[in-house]
Amino acid sequence: MMIAASSLTVLLVVAAAHPASSADGKVIALVSDALVQAATPGDRISVTKVKLRKHQYCQIQSARVAQSIDGSGRVAVRIEGVTALDAQRTCAGIAWATVVVKRRVYVVTQPIARDGVMAEAVKQEERIVKRGARPIARMHAGAVAVRRLLPGTIVATSMVRAHGAKVGTNVPVHIVRGGLRIVLPGKAMRCGQNKACARLKNGTVVRGVPHGNAIVVTEGVAP
Repeated sequence: MMIAASSLTVLLVVAAAHPASSADGKVIALVSDALVQAATPGDRISVTKVKLRKHQYCQIQSARVAQSIDGSGRVAVRIEGVTALDAQRTCAGIAWATVVVKRRVYVVTQPIARDGVMAEAVKQEERIVKRGARPIARMHAGAVAVRRLLPGTIVATSMVRAHGAKVGTNVPVHIVRGGLRIVLPGKAMRCGQNKACARLKNGTVVRGVPHGNAIVVTEGVAP
């Protein structure tokens, strides 16, 4: 039995004690809606199996997922309703849904060395996301790899350092004025998002954009 709900395709597999029925179909629809609500915006979810565990006289009226769905795997959906014999008496059960989550992620297209610039070797494409994988949602300019990455790797947050050099480490500062480029040694400092800052040996603080483990400054410097 196949039931479509929004972007979901649901295969109904009811526990053996409770054979499939039209009532079970209504429960699957409720479960499907609950999964849609719990999905991360932009994700596509395929539900490959649903197992219902409830009392045969429990008439299900609602379904809910306790937390957002961050990846593929089994998801517990709480189902609640009233008994067929007494509408004032509530009852509950559980639906176990096996889901496959697809998301647009950043994928490595060519080998990236440690501290290599990410933007030059990744592209976005839709991939299956595993639970707990935590793929990076946005690739910041100048982001670099914290370790060597091979082609086909889905880029996770743990694999990327957002703004080039680590705070406190030595960093080359490229000061660009027209066609002139001067490279000075500096020490990386904390800075704003998508920016990079460093203190030169003479104490001057410069603010620019990260490029790998270097900082490129094209405007004036802070006093």
